[in-house]
Amino acid sequence: MKIVASHLERGSQLEKVIFAFVQESAYQAYISAYQSLLLKTSVAYGISLAISPQTTSIGGEIKVSINLEQIEVSKEEDYILQIPHSEAIGGELNILLNAPGFRFNSDNATSLPLNTDADGEVSTQHLTQTANFSLTALRPGSTKIKTELYCGETFKRSIEAEVQVTPLDKTKLNPLIAARSRPVPQPNLILQVQTAWNDDTSACTFRYHLDSFHRQLLFADNVDYNSESLSTDWVEYSRLHLKTTLEEATTSLPEDFHSRLTSLGQYLFKSLFPEELQKTFRTLAGFKYPFTLLIIADQDAWLPWELLHDGQTFLGDRFIIGRWLWELDKARPYEFPVGAVNVAHYASVEEPEIWTALLEPPEAPTPIPLPGGVLAELNLTDFMRGLHLIRFGQSSDAANRQDAPVQINSSSSDYDLEREVQPAKLSLRRNRPLVTLGYLSAGQPELTALEPTWASTFVKAGCSTFVGPLWAVQPKVEAAFIGGFYHNLWAGQSLGMAFQMARKLAKVAAPDSLDWLAYVLFGDPMARPYRPMEGQGYAVVEPIGQEIDDPVPPGTTVRFRVSLRRTPPVWYENRLMEVAEELAFEDLQVFIVTSGLDVNPADSIVMRRTPTGDYLGWFTLRVPPEMESQSVLVQVYFEDGMEPIHSLRFQLQVDNGDGEQR
Repeated sequence: MKIVASHLERGSQLEKVIFAFVQESAYQAYISAYQSLLLKTSVAYGISLAISPQTTSIGGEIKVSINLEQIEVSKEEDYILQIPHSEAIGGELNILLNAPGFRFNSDNATSLPLNTDADGEVSTQHLTQTANFSLTALRPGSTKIKTELYCGETFKRSIEAEVQVTPLDKTKLNPLIAARSRPVPQPNLILQVQTAWNDDTSACTFRYHLDSFHRQLLFADNVDYNSESLSTDWVEYSRLHLKTTLEEATTSLPEDFHSRLTSLGQYLFKSLFPEELQKTFRTLAGFKYPFTLLIIADQDAWLPWELLHDGQTFLGDRFIIGRWLWELDKARPYEFPVGAVNVAHYASVEEPEIWTALLEPPEAPTPIPLPGGVLAELNLTDFMRGLHLIRFGQSSDAANRQDAPVQINSSSSDYDLEREVQPAKLSLRRNRPLVTLGYLSAGQPELTALEPTWASTFVKAGCSTFVGPLWAVQPKVEAAFIGGFYHNLWAGQSLGMAFQMARKLAKVAAPDSLDWLAYVLFGDPMARPYRPMEGQGYAVVEPIGQEIDDPVPPGTTVRFRVSLRRTPPVWYENRLMEVAEELAFEDLQVFIVTSGLDVNPADSIVMRRTPTGDYLGWFTLRVPPEMESQSVLVQVYFEDGMEPIHSLRFQLQVDNGDGEQR
């Protein structure tokens, strides 16, 4: 029976083969016996989703809560997660939240530790653990908020709930995004773009807020603008117009295509920007300097901003432009890791090793082709510093186009790139790679659906930046761009500077083509690359049943899980490190040092190795009943014998309800 159960846990269809030759009653008896065995060797958790309030207005905030509690299987919950004890040891429920039309006021990912120790024993304290997200509504109408649940690295299922958002009070603006202090400079200019819809979403206006971070550009600082009202049909028409212009390029001379694209860019410039903003951009043009410009736009403002034309040149030629999603501004990184690049390519890409060689500038690690080029294999990649996707566009000969690794078919309405990437989401989230897309022309004009499909999927999955073309480009243009881009990044250039220099090389490679203008940068142009340093794992302390900064009343005991792991938690925000393939310590122990609290165990915590190769331990902190309100420092030391490995510290907030804090 245990052998059969093992097959079932791996998703085997063995039981269907066995019981195809026996009676239905025998099959039902087997199922009952299997369920009994599973109950003895597994633990069940109930998971529920709550949203408050379920109706809000644009600019209003909602709280999304995911509750996790160990339960009996018979208890009713939104979803029951039942996993073997061996998988629960050191395990966690990873949570990714997808909320179209909302801005995240914090990260869109977190995790909840499973309350099981290194011996597989489950705590008798059935505490309810809660993960909370704060969101701000941006778009009116009914929206489905989707919670993706992963046990460890394995996707389990999604839970959805619906929220109603009422139209905006016309006298109010959505809250603007404030620039935060950081170690690297801000872009010279930041343009925020918000879409304001009318009551029936048949028309909208674009609301702009321009900030300057350059002393010579004070005239462009803290200024608001509003576009004219534009119908939904107009917005769609502007996108179709680009497609038509691109298709006409195949039957026209290069100068004719340049003229048509210029005409489209001037039309968009005058339609999208009010006269005051047009004047501002023309004044900026007088400086003859490539200022960096970050455009933070909501999902309804996915427009080809780089192709807008001010009468002299395209904005993408005048500025070093980076884009980012308004909804995820809190997650916009100012630095990103670099290292060996993983490569996935279509089967129709001939001699992929030639393209792979372009990703290896001097002194850079050798690129790593994914097994079979399949993107889904990313979930097996512990460490990923970069990801490059290579594919050819539509061919006149459909037989030459094979669907691997990312089965993109632009003509297929039921295709979902996000679902294709789903097995790799946690790997992308933890590694925060730079992602580049090489979309090569096979002789047919083709838009790549870059913004709503490729860029949004990878950025929402947690990637630091995404670079790709708006349309399929010539192979020689792609070779010049991608080779120059990675070479300059590895040399230490900022993201925007590496992007600009790569486009110049692409322009030189095909002087008569505008393919160089197709490339779009989704990322902060001032972001800097860094090379992860060697480290001895990620030290993590997690309270069970509460957040680490939640106040604790006197007389309370809080249980903590302490771990040393090879991969970072999904909520980890600091720099990544290079960790050995296997953590190995002779006598790893953890010591808790604090004052006024009762610590159990009092001496040291013996860290035990989990089946995944991490180290795990538990401790409790008890607040004496007589303790006054205060903030208590707790220090956590990881030591292997006498050798220090890691140290952490946090403040435990004791609150007896008197409103005072020492």
